Amino acid sequence: MFFLLIFALQMCSTIKGDIPHAVPTRDYVRLLNAEEAKNASPAGQPSQESQFFDKLLNKAVLGYKLDPANLPNYTIKSTIWLLPVVTTFYNSAICGLSTVKRSGTNFIKAGENGTKVRLSLATDQLLLRVYANVSALFMKCSMKILVQVSTVSLLVQLTEKRIGQLMVKKFEVKLQKVKMEFTEIGHSTIYSKAKSFLEEKIKTFTNR
Repeated sequence: MFFLLIFALQMCSTIKGDIPHAVPTRDYVRLLNAEEAKNASPAGQPSQESQFFDKLLNKAVLGYKLDPANLPNYTIKSTIWLLPVVTTFYNSAICGLSTVKRSGTNFIKAGENGTKVRLSLATDQLLLRVYANVSALFMKCSMKILVQVSTVSLLVQLTEKRIGQLMVKKFEVKLQKVKMEFTEIGHSTIYSKAKSFLEEKIKTFTNR
């Protein structure tokens, strides 16, 4: 969730033209038209403005070096069978963000009531790779986790609650056809329980 929000905010910067050397200045006027364009032509094919917007998003992802996108390490604390468990995720990356495209209306508007931002984006297949170390008292195990998602839809709405401060008004993420693959690194007696625990955590998140 945190990474996707950062990605959305980076897309905001892209729309405003803050990526040096990634987006030609001559394209800014066309981008304004692309933001207001409908998603498809009457014939059902993507409009020229929509295609341009998608190409611009692709340039932004490559400009920020987000495909693959390395994720920061993080640790969570939980409980399994009344035992305190610490799980550290590391060496994580997401592949496939260069497939991002618009899936609805996108805009940045500034007026007397403040600034409003709306991003409606979608991607094709994404692959998340993450390594995890799980420790419970004196027991430990390590594993590699691959999560494959066929499509991801993202809707972000931001509003200016205070001058110069954007607040998240709406944040929705939808994932389709999630597949998981776990590989044990080494051998541990708690791997099976740790795998089931993390698998359930991932399912809970992806089914929201």
